[in-house]
Amino acid sequence: MGAAPARAGPRGGARGGGQEGQGGRPRFPGPRRGVARQAGAGRDGGGGRMAVGQAVELVDVPPFVKTFEAHPCMLSPSAAGLEPGAVGTVVKVLPVGDVAVRFTSRSLIVAERLLRCLGGHPTSGSTGV
Repeated sequence: MGAAPARAGPRGGARGGGQEGQGGRPRFPGPRRGVARQAGAGRDGGGGRMAVGQAVELVDVPPFVKTFEAHPCMLSPSAAGLEPGAVGTVVKVLPVGDVAVRFTSRSLIVAERLLRCLGGHPTSGSTGV
């Protein structure tokens, strides 16, 4: 008698050992997209990311901004009181290149590429080595 052929699962994939879940996907695919990285560890591995407590300046105004509140809303830059050159403090570094910044009027979520770091040192205890 020969070896029994592998049974096909509900989606046609072979069932049995291995690390596959339903539909032939791996059970543990690794880190998810959008998982927050440690502060100070940028995409290039250096200290390129902004840190909490750091002073930043708005270089360019986005078409819309999102408030950083319990019930966020979208605002136009004029309604939010934003203009190029506005200075704020980083409140939280968010995944996918966004930063929550406290400006004089309110806290807003801004893309990191629209901000420029100023000479202020972060107050979170991390060193910019």
